[in-house]
Amino acid sequence: MSHLKKFQELLEIYLDSRTPIICVETFDSLSFMEHLKETCRNEFELIEYRNKSFLYNTFEEKAVTDSFSSELIRALDHYVKYRRLEGKKKPAVLVLHEIHPLLSQMEIWLKLQEFAQKIQQFSDGKNCDSAYDTRIIIVSSMIILPPELEPMVTMLNYPLPDRAMIQVIIGDFFKRQGESPRNLSVDFMETIKALQGLTEFEIKNILAKAYDAGTVIGKDGINFIYSEKQQIIQKNGLLEMIPVSDSDKLAGMHKLRDYIDSFKDVFQYIDLAERQHVPCPNGIMIFGMPGCGKSLSAKYAAQAYKMPLLRLDVGKMLGRYIGESEHNLRRAIRAAEAAAPCVLWIDEIEKAFAGVGEQSGAGDVTTRMFGYFLTWMQEKKSAIFIVATANKIEKLPPEFLRKGRFDEIFKVNFPSRDEQREILYAHVKQRCPQIAGQIDYSSVINKFPADKRDKYSGADLEAVVKAAFKLVFLENFRKFGTEEEKYRLISIEDLQRAASDVAISYDAERYKNLEKSFKDLVAQDASR
Repeated sequence: MSHLKKFQELLEIYLDSRTPIICVETFDSLSFMEHLKETCRNEFELIEYRNKSFLYNTFEEKAVTDSFSSELIRALDHYVKYRRLEGKKKPAVLVLHEIHPLLSQMEIWLKLQEFAQKIQQFSDGKNCDSAYDTRIIIVSSMIILPPELEPMVTMLNYPLPDRAMIQVIIGDFFKRQGESPRNLSVDFMETIKALQGLTEFEIKNILAKAYDAGTVIGKDGINFIYSEKQQIIQKNGLLEMIPVSDSDKLAGMHKLRDYIDSFKDVFQYIDLAERQHVPCPNGIMIFGMPGCGKSLSAKYAAQAYKMPLLRLDVGKMLGRYIGESEHNLRRAIRAAEAAAPCVLWIDEIEKAFAGVGEQSGAGDVTTRMFGYFLTWMQEKKSAIFIVATANKIEKLPPEFLRKGRFDEIFKVNFPSRDEQREILYAHVKQRCPQIAGQIDYSSVINKFPADKRDKYSGADLEAVVKAAFKLVFLENFRKFGTEEEKYRLISIEDLQRAASDVAISYDAERYKNLEKSFKDLVAQDASR
């Protein structure tokens, strides 16, 4: 059964059971209203109120009030008078559009609370005023409820179109153009996959733009769709599209790399995998010392799966106002689903979910966000591979680290001696491939301070290589100026000098806490 069919069935149940207030959060109110009209047509009178507009009967296309009213309270009073004067016997659905800015006002939520109580009284037979044979539906792209209204409200999320629905939308679009998409020399299923995660309105808009641009829905059209998705992400403000290139090599951490690589075929042939009942991988959690390759692991996953990499900015997600943080999390997830298939990198995830269960206002917010995120992880159908990275895993709630939340948890420690050589080689090769294989990297490592030789992070090793190239450039420039053809290449001696000069970022106290976390948590070592 499709998500839309399930939504319609739930909506019908709530309407039939006289649920006083239903909140539907959606960015596509036009599509929702079309489905609501079909649901209400034979059984309910449908009345709509638009903020700073007016109250009107949708089916009869006539005003319920004689005056334009921007006041919700006055509009609700007009509604009751209209129902009484018209002698309406049929139950009604009253749709309130985009009233979320008003819900924080005491007089508004008190009025809605009073209205909901009278609806309930009519339902219980304690009130015979048929004006209250009503169900209120609040439709908004953002819904933040005051605590006083929460017990009276049922929340519903209007689902995004699934593949079958997207196929119908594409077919209808081309039918209007006098063409059949199946007769076009394109991979039709790839286009459907590219359009997943978008609202019906966005899909129709993108198809119209692509058609006008002459790209139709072929390879160029698919690229056009992804560029439009990137626009959605940029407008969101919570996610950042991280560029990934072939130079983003992940040296060392062979066990982690092998694990990521094991899902390549699943993501490349996701449709086939789903038909064979292979669940889409949830993702991985990586924790360890800063600078040891956690961030690079996210880039490696995106490169391996040939998918865009999105970074969730946890700092921007946390809002100052009640309900803002939860709403931001929902927006971020919605934007990630619009970009699917993708890799979603949540950096320093402990900053978002530290404090779960604490008896405070901030703790309540974090707990709700945490619950919503876990539910989404368990129920998500979109091809989103999560890479969550943490520096201080002890701040995360234990429930987050249970088996099954993530497909696997990896711990990243300082690189071993072999991994140090591999990392140094990778950074030299990236900058000067012709000499990368000629250097004895063990001799370079021997120049590290003996007491800290095993405490160099990947970032510290990169800093050594960068410092060596800087030294060589400055010496060449002082000697030859801009005569670049006379410049000498980097040598082992240059790397050794840089190794002696670069200070490392090792923090003994932090490392002690990390070692304790390694012992307390069941996790795989990223290295072999």
